[in-house]
Amino acid sequence: MIKEKVIKKLLDRGIRPVSINTKLRAVRAFFNFLVTHGYIKRSPMESVQMLKHDKNAIETLTIAQVRALLNACNLRTFVGYCDYTIISQFLETGIRVFELVNIDVQDVDLQAGLIHIKQVKSNLARSVPIQRAMKNILLRYMRLRGHLPTNRLFVTLSGTPLSKRQVQKRITDYGKKDGIKGVRVSPHTIRHTFTKLAVMNGANAFHLQAILGHTTLDMTKTYVNLFGNEVKEGHRKFSPLQSIRRDL
Repeated sequence: MIKEKVIKKLLDRGIRPVSINTKLRAVRAFFNFLVTHGYIKRSPMESVQMLKHDKNAIETLTIAQVRALLNACNLRTFVGYCDYTIISQFLETGIRVFELVNIDVQDVDLQAGLIHIKQVKSNLARSVPIQRAMKNILLRYMRLRGHLPTNRLFVTLSGTPLSKRQVQKRITDYGKKDGIKGVRVSPHTIRHTFTKLAVMNGANAFHLQAILGHTTLDMTKTYVNLFGNEVKEGHRKFSPLQSIRRDL
């Protein structure tokens, strides 16, 4: 049933193997829970293998595309500046979209340069650092936001909390407006972009695990190994010794 009704059906709908594997892991965890607590004797997921997929298919935005997204926001309007702040927040911290919409005003500590993230999936909270540019952006946004009945940080023009779907749609719309092609413009793509830039700037797996909120190092190591190849390629181009020997 799992193979026919879940895997085959999702593949027929064009869902990517990596996304299907995420769903399969959730199903596997559920059945393992049932086995552990004695509700069933064996998990039907024992014979179900994860789908093979190309680990080099992690999409990221270029620096030019990131700048285009930010430049597309109309900073003279509340909605435009809110969107600018949201995109900047994704780029600064790599947080997930559901984490972003669950940030409360009191979760932002500008003095300490930290944002408290409520980890809904695992009930584990973490604090992610932000630097001066992001602090300044947030400070201005919070002044524009003002005092509202809701504690949610990111709100609509009418003062109601922004939903996950609204944030996803806004970012996708900016991508269409800018004519960005060849990559899906979404919060998750920006999360990948954050990770790529972090690795290229020297972040290791432990740093990324703490910031991204991964429960294990597996996915973080995938990022480091994948994007680390670009670091190696970059080193080939700027290697001081190679450059010196070229002149000898």
